[in-house]
Amino acid sequence: MEPQFGASVHTVGLKKADVLAERLLSINPALRIEQYEGVSAANVDDFLHGVDMLCDAMDYFVIEPRILMYRRARELGIPAVVSCPIGFGGTLHHFHPDAMSFEQYFALTPEMSETDKLLNFGIGLDPLHLHRAYLADPKLDFETRKVASLSSACLLATTLTSTFTLAKLLNRDMFFKPVPYVYQIDFMAGKFEETYVSDGVAGMKAAK
Repeated sequence: MEPQFGASVHTVGLKKADVLAERLLSINPALRIEQYEGVSAANVDDFLHGVDMLCDAMDYFVIEPRILMYRRARELGIPAVVSCPIGFGGTLHHFHPDAMSFEQYFALTPEMSETDKLLNFGIGLDPLHLHRAYLADPKLDFETRKVASLSSACLLATTLTSTFTLAKLLNRDMFFKPVPYVYQIDFMAGKFEETYVSDGVAGMKAAK
């Protein structure tokens, strides 16, 4: 989910937001770009002001600001989309204000620990496990807060998010339905599938 666009050996150690802003302005100097030092209760309304579609590209291990962001977007009637790179593929989740909420789908409650919230987030992102056709473990490292991902899969996730968002902004019909429908594609497994996770993560965990 984390943006890799603009990353090179020349940008190591620089802030991603700064690198992306410079790269985007080099393509179109007329762009108006606002940068934030993360999302918090103090700035979430400013962050979402004038937003037609929330595109979630936060790092996997950022959970509390993400919950806040989705909750406020739902209150404001703003749809959201997140795509996660997994193995040689990616997922797409569309959260519509009138459908299942982010917290409901991922079974997130205030009393849960941060680790448990992150575990539920991971379960809900990957309900079909298409990567298991060739990969046993997607390599989530909670100790160092790192996740292994292919650059091509990150670009695929960006493509899924941007294509879906553009179509919605242009009022074009797409077959993607909001959560609890989830979409996954994996080129190594040779699959593109839609699944209906009726009870979200809570149901997935109960079925194990």
